[in-house]
Amino acid sequence: MPQVSEARLRTLRAAKKRKRADELWDPDQNKWQRYARCKICRRRFVANNYADRKPRLRHLKIAGKVMCPWCRHRDGKFVIQLLLIAEAVAASADLHCGQEAATCKCNGHVARRILRDHDELPTLR
Repeated sequence: MPQVSEARLRTLRAAKKRKRADELWDPDQNKWQRYARCKICRRRFVANNYADRKPRLRHLKIAGKVMCPWCRHRDGKFVIQLLLIAEAVAASADLHCGQEAATCKCNGHVARRILRDHDELPTLR
């Protein structure tokens, strides 16, 4: 048997565990789960995985934007603040520029297109 790298072994073990977990999954028992979408990484995560099955997102929100626990500890607050700045610039684009929004290269219209494209991207699993 050829030698396999340690990273490959970890990947194979993780795939086996994931397959076993999928076999045990019962969708009828798990209808109570509610999901939230992270504004930064676009991943969906369970928002009410507590014993009382109530969602608790207060500690994961900054200025009304929800972020997942993983992004929260990886400069999530800084990224949300940058997102808020981009939204503010995009909101003031029509006041400063009179050109067509689809082809204009001013900061406001570029910020608006970037935010729109990010919101339209599919949710990651």
